[in-house]
Amino acid sequence: FTNSIWKALLARQSPASKTSMFTTDKPTWVRPNGRLDPENLLETFLDFWRRFGDQVFAGANYGELSPLVLTAFLNGIVKHGGIIEREYALGRGRMDVCIRQGGSAVALVVKVRREKDVDPVVEGLSQVDESLNRHGIDAGWLVIFDRRNGLPPVSQRVRSSTAETPSGRQVVVVRI
Repeated sequence: FTNSIWKALLARQSPASKTSMFTTDKPTWVRPNGRLDPENLLETFLDFWRRFGDQVFAGANYGELSPLVLTAFLNGIVKHGGIIEREYALGRGRMDVCIRQGGSAVALVVKVRREKDVDPVVEGLSQVDESLNRHGIDAGWLVIFDRRNGLPPVSQRVRSSTAETPSGRQVVVVRI
């Protein structure tokens, strides 16, 4: 392989690999009634990045790797009966994702912060509002992958908080 990122990811996923970063266990984000449990999905998501984020980015010099690995994580939802709708908003500096399962849904706006970028939270909260309106739902996350130099390891900086969108919705802001 000429691309070290794909080589690292494939090595972790090969049959000979002892561990996988994508679990096949029964998902905690599906309630007994089959509906999506956004709180447990968030905890699973944060745990995933705390456990594997440093490995994923070790030696990676590719700024768009974060959304790619996020997409791979979300494919686990599809394996367990969920639906993922993705929209790559080219030129708008984001990727929109809507996760649906059992009549419940959560919308994600994914942004990557690079060197010299201002904190994208203000713009991102407005974009979460747009996404929630477009999908006709109330639950949303703003996921910010911080790819600036000099930051602590991913495992130490993963966190979530709540914030209010311009229209007054309470959403989750995830910083990785």
